[in-house]
Amino acid sequence: MAAPGPENRGSKDNVIQAGRKALTIKLFKIMAMAKKIFTVVLLCFFSNAFSQDYLISWKGDTLFCELPDNPRKEGFRPVGNFTNGYKKIAVFTGADSVRVVEAGQIKGYRRHKHGKNLLCDGYFESVRVPDGNGEYTTPEGKNEGEWHFMLLEHKGRHASLYKMLVWGRRLYTYYYVVKHGGEAAVPEGYKIFNRSRAEKLLADEDIKTEMQQVIKREKKFTRMVEEYNRLKEAAAAKQIPVTPGIP
Repeated sequence: MAAPGPENRGSKDNVIQAGRKALTIKLFKIMAMAKKIFTVVLLCFFSNAFSQDYLISWKGDTLFCELPDNPRKEGFRPVGNFTNGYKKIAVFTGADSVRVVEAGQIKGYRRHKHGKNLLCDGYFESVRVPDGNGEYTTPEGKNEGEWHFMLLEHKGRHASLYKMLVWGRRLYTYYYVVKHGGEAAVPEGYKIFNRSRAEKLLADEDIKTEMQQVIKREKKFTRMVEEYNRLKEAAAAKQIPVTPGIP
């Protein structure tokens, strides 16, 4: 049998190269398809995780659940205590029947877009309001206060701003400032309602002059709290000792 000539060997090499090229293209297509599938699965997972209601414990644990958009249907009274980020929430976890969670028992909760009540959607946290809004205590010197769920308007390292709506003869809107750090072991909210009150709560000695100018200039409490956090950070940076020779 005659040995294959150069032309036959070249033809065989071309077939092998063509086969390798086709295999490479196929592998790339498979990888691209796998990437698309992985992306879709990942998006579905995060969409499911972040588009539903959940509770957050004081330890930071997350419990996914369902917060009914109409507590009245579940027979909860008074309804005002269960809606609008006030005192209580009705919770379905899937593992048990509906149960009631009161402000102070958990750190906070997120209610995802029910949109049927004022302040129904958003992230709420437990805030304790001292009796008399902190202006006085009991004869024993204690001030236990009362817990409320409040909508988080601005989260800062040194102070945060919360909002609460309460139905009475009309709709009342209240803003509360919680200052972080210090002796308070729990988040205590103090009502802020005008510039005089804002100065009392936010014009700390180390930033007093600057905050007085901010409060005089700004109209929104959110901006005042934002500037408070910025100024506190700047003041803290100035107090950090610098080691000689180390920039």
